[in-house]
Amino acid sequence: MRPFSLIAKKWCKSEINTPDSQVALTRASLKLSISSSVALSINWTTLFRNNFLSNTVRSEIPKVTMNSLQQLHEIFNPGSPKAMQSSLSDIVLIAIDFENTQVMKDACTVEKNWQAGVAILDTKNIKQQQLDKLLRTHMFVTGTTAYVTKASNRYWFGKTDSASPLKLVNFIRSVVPPERKVAFVGHGVMNDLLVLQALGFQFPDSYVAFIDTLHVANEVFGCWAGPLRNLLRKLDCPHSRLHCAGNDANFTMKALLLLAAKKLEKEDGDRSMIDLLRRLGRRELPRRILSQVEEKPTKQ
Repeated sequence: MRPFSLIAKKWCKSEINTPDSQVALTRASLKLSISSSVALSINWTTLFRNNFLSNTVRSEIPKVTMNSLQQLHEIFNPGSPKAMQSSLSDIVLIAIDFENTQVMKDACTVEKNWQAGVAILDTKNIKQQQLDKLLRTHMFVTGTTAYVTKASNRYWFGKTDSASPLKLVNFIRSVVPPERKVAFVGHGVMNDLLVLQALGFQFPDSYVAFIDTLHVANEVFGCWAGPLRNLLRKLDCPHSRLHCAGNDANFTMKALLLLAAKKLEKEDGDRSMIDLLRRLGRRELPRRILSQVEEKPTKQ
């Protein structure tokens, strides 16, 4: 075991090139550890590994966007004067959802049961793209064989992929070109942002909006609160097998599109864009899967 003086000397030397936040954290840990040489040794090892050897510096949690309806108007009404001056043109929307979020925050490993869903919509030249290729959905799942099998069988939109925290973070980073701007979307999105932070995800400046469909629904319908299922029913969006991360990410994106259509309709927006958003938001679930299951999608 190293004496305190030697450890303190190494800490002081490392402080010179260490960010202020890490220095403060190290000082606090050393103060708490002085009374116990054993605790000091353990804390020093942990701090050295996590704060000096790691290249990942987690940024602060972004704030949820409060003027979401105005942003949606700028995104999906590109010909309007406000949209032409907006920084949100040609943005990439990423809807994200996690299952077993507490596990992911506390100890996210490949041995634990958890899921992540990511739905991506590139708004650049949205009218020129094929409808069935506009919205891409991916699902990652890991855990026991029984858990992975059950989650994979519930997923509507393709095959699931194996998951690890690093693989998921790298995937999210890779799906958007560096020069493009991004808006994150979620139903209760703050919880999803906390999970991303726990996984070590950094939020670059190109991530310009963090939209919560709960907030948007509250702006559209007045006082609104409730689960995603209730919102999908209200918007007449076909859905089924919720609480599956890939499905929820896809349906959350569709809910956002249908809410945007309502906003544009109230303000005499582009009729062709309104129709496109509604056709995409109300697409039926894949027929090849419908024929294999007894559970039918809900459409009310």
